[in-house]
Amino acid sequence: MFEFSDRYVRHFGRSGRTDGIDSVSGESNSSKVVFSTSWFDVIAKSVGSDPEPFYHLEMPDYVSVVATTPTGEILLVRQYRPAADKYTIELPSGHVEAGESPEVAARRELLEETGYRAGSIEFLGCLVPDTGRLGNRLWAYAAVDAERVSEVREKGLALVSCTPNELKMHIAESRFDHALHIAVLGLCALRGRPPVSIFQSRNEPEIEI
Repeated sequence: MFEFSDRYVRHFGRSGRTDGIDSVSGESNSSKVVFSTSWFDVIAKSVGSDPEPFYHLEMPDYVSVVATTPTGEILLVRQYRPAADKYTIELPSGHVEAGESPEVAARRELLEETGYRAGSIEFLGCLVPDTGRLGNRLWAYAAVDAERVSEVREKGLALVSCTPNELKMHIAESRFDHALHIAVLGLCALRGRPPVSIFQSRNEPEIEI
């Protein structure tokens, strides 16, 4: 299993969060919720001496899973995304629910969206989805030897399985164009985990972070 280097842990911790590290003390003066929905809160934050507030969204953290079967197929999902107004192909993903750990959320989302249960699951890293507008985190996992145990449980989703080369074509032809999920695949390459062949040769050494 991948182990974070001492240098990574010193700077970011094992969770990947950087709260309070390399930040400018006293920059944020106050913040308040100015609009709220069941999906997110809009936060107005006063920063320094700027008279205009800075706005960002607070919402639950995300999880995304790169899942592979014993035969090396990659599990994806196809669904309609209203914001993009199109059908997309993505990694199994979702929100971390209240009281739930990111790993438990990753296992749950994989099962709900694909009908597959992970043989084993590994933490890849924690990403900031949008440093300018979003206040949540994306927790990335790799699930190997996933076995099918049920049908897709989530309405409106269809399971898509493909080889690493087929996924590479999906990305090149913009059928798989979710920027965050391509970043998660990049973490797999850095860690030397399947489907590493999308980004690098299997003969290349892993990079210590």
